[in-house]
Amino acid sequence: DLMMNTLGGMLGFSLARLLTAWLPDREALDSASFARGHHVSLLRRLLALGCDGVIGLLLCGAMSIFVPFRWASWSILAYFCACPMLLRGQTLGLRWMRIRIERVDGAAPKGHQYWIRYGSLFLTAVWLPLRLNLLILRGWGTSSPMTMMICFGIVNGGYLFCLLFEGIRLAMHKPLFHEKLSGTRLISLISAPESSAS
Repeated sequence: DLMMNTLGGMLGFSLARLLTAWLPDREALDSASFARGHHVSLLRRLLALGCDGVIGLLLCGAMSIFVPFRWASWSILAYFCACPMLLRGQTLGLRWMRIRIERVDGAAPKGHQYWIRYGSLFLTAVWLPLRLNLLILRGWGTSSPMTMMICFGIVNGGYLFCLLFEGIRLAMHKPLFHEKLSGTRLISLISAPESSAS
């Protein structure tokens, strides 16, 4: 049994050396990984947004204890705009994903650029669709159900189309509408170590 185990280990070691000749080495794998990490992927964006969304909702829930919910909901926008000013272009979610906001020219954004960036995103992605749906419920509450369904379909269908359009632009690595308005972009803070780069 000992001889068979030793023979099997030697045979496996010999075959492994032959097979590794066909596989990329560690430096090639590291350089490919750092090249992918240099770009801000959709997954990293969504993870950062998800983390910040949870933090914003917790903050909103805490604020709603003291003020009405319609006012407490604006604390989410305040978090997204104030946090990058305090953390040099990063929210907590962006920091965990190693992403930073910067201006298109590479400089640090001004305070109003954060408000334009996240304000336009909040208004068009959250506030406007909710407001339009509420207006349909209040304005056409006494009208026929068919009219309400058509209005809901137009509003929410247009909203989903805009999301799909922005998703396609994101997959093509083009700036989104709130990035164009604010003159900002997301950059990755992942870089290759000095030993790998040399």
